[in-house]
Amino acid sequence: MALPYRTFSAIDLGFLQLHVWGIFAALAFLVAFWFAAREAKRRRLDSEVIWDLAPWLIVGSILGARIVFFLENPLALTSPLEFFRVWNGGLAFHGGFAGGVAAFLIFARLRRLDFWKYADSVAPAIALGHAVGRCGCFLTGLHIGKEADVPWAVYYDGALRHATPLYEFIALMAIFGFLLWFRNQRLASRFDGFLFAVYLALYSIARFVIEFYRADPTYFGFTVAQYITIVLFMGSVAFMAVRLTQAKAKA
Repeated sequence: MALPYRTFSAIDLGFLQLHVWGIFAALAFLVAFWFAAREAKRRRLDSEVIWDLAPWLIVGSILGARIVFFLENPLALTSPLEFFRVWNGGLAFHGGFAGGVAAFLIFARLRRLDFWKYADSVAPAIALGHAVGRCGCFLTGLHIGKEADVPWAVYYDGALRHATPLYEFIALMAIFGFLLWFRNQRLASRFDGFLFAVYLALYSIARFVIEFYRADPTYFGFTVAQYITIVLFMGSVAFMAVRLTQAKAKA
């Protein structure tokens, strides 16, 4: 028994070929920016800043994601032009996250903005946009996991496998829902950046677990993504502990 599964790499309109993964990647950015602007307005911040930030985040995250992807998969870089063919897939989320944060920090410094205030507006939007992007992965067969004998496995590449993009979609939507609830709790207002740190910690846990079901190569028992998530989790927990201690001292 397995889930019905069929991949769609492109939609051929005759005069135009639309790449399914590219459509979902663009939709992920659009949804994320829309929700972040909505959150900024709810927090009484300038929502226009989010749309001004959008080009910075797009360029920064794509550059970071492509660089890390090809560092992890050097054989995929068949020609220099391949680096720019993002519609073919090949974006490492952690690279995109790092590139996006770097671009965000530069933008905030140039505009003299409070990075952490806006980061809390962006946090749920990252989870939501990422979930949309994983739908594109699932539909195109990207990152389908190891062989499996579970009832919800999908038949792909000659075997039943874990539908790891679907796992991540579910985890990201759960994180998104939790952040929407947590943002309204008194604890979330203890310091700026709390919601962003909570998102980072939760996603790190989810991704660490899901990596065991993906087919990525391991080094000393863990994948590259797992080592990165360990660092991100420890960093986010340390950040929350320090800021909570500081907030308590000021109270």
